[in-house]
Amino acid sequence: LPVIAMIPEDDAVRRSIAMKQPLVYTFPNAPASRAIKRLAARMIGEDYRELEPEGLGSMVLRFLGFY
Repeated sequence: LPVIAMIPEDDAVRRSIAMKQPLVYTFPNAPASRAIKRLAARMIGEDYRELEPEGLGSMVLRFLGFY
């Protein structure tokens, strides 16, 4: 079988598991998150475009569930 994606080893995976939160939601800019999003886009036939990293303030607000 062909390899369609490689997800890099990433400490953010371990941290998201400890936090019991989805990786791509908690650490959206982590290398593993970006690889998973690229794979998901590829599987549905979409182009994946990386967005600019968010600031610390908006990351904290998102983590706390404010948006």
